[in-house]
Amino acid sequence: MSTSFAADDFDGLTGLHNAWYFQRALGEEVARAQHDRRPLALILFDIDDFESVNDRFGHAMGDMLLRRMAERVREVLGSAGIAARYGGDEFVILLPCSTRVDAERVQQRLDAVVGADPMELDTRVRFSASIAQLEVGESAESFFRRADDALYQTKRRRA
Repeated sequence: MSTSFAADDFDGLTGLHNAWYFQRALGEEVARAQHDRRPLALILFDIDDFESVNDRFGHAMGDMLLRRMAERVREVLGSAGIAARYGGDEFVILLPCSTRVDAERVQQRLDAVVGADPMELDTRVRFSASIAQLEVGESAESFFRRADDALYQTKRRRA
C-alpha cells in the first residue's frame, strides 16, 4: 500500500489508525483492487454492550478495554492489513488481496483471542462483526456502507 501516514493518522487512545486515515486508505485500496481485479475484504466490528462497561466499571476501564481490543487486533492481523479505530467502540480492518473467506478466518481468530482473555472484567467481552468483499465496479462508499448495514443487522439479531 502506498498511503503514507503521519502522527495525526493514529488514534491517540489505541494507537491504531484513525477514521480519517482509514477513509483515505479505503479509497486507494478500492481503486487498486478494481484496477488490478483482485479481491479486497473488510471487517467492521464493535464491542457489544460497551456503554454498560463504562457504566459498570468506569470510563478508565472502558478506555483500557479499547486499548486491549486494539492490541488483540494487532496480534491477529500482524502486517496483513490495515486496522483502524473508526469511532467510539467501532473498529475496522481492511484486508487487501483477501476474500470474504480470508476475512472470516481473521474474524474467527480475533474472536478466539478476545474470548480467551477476560480483559480484567468479570464478564466475557464479545463483539459483533460484519464482513464484506468488494464487488466488481463498487465504490468505496458503497463497500463500506454494505459492511456498516450488515453490522447493524447483526446487532439487531443479537438483541
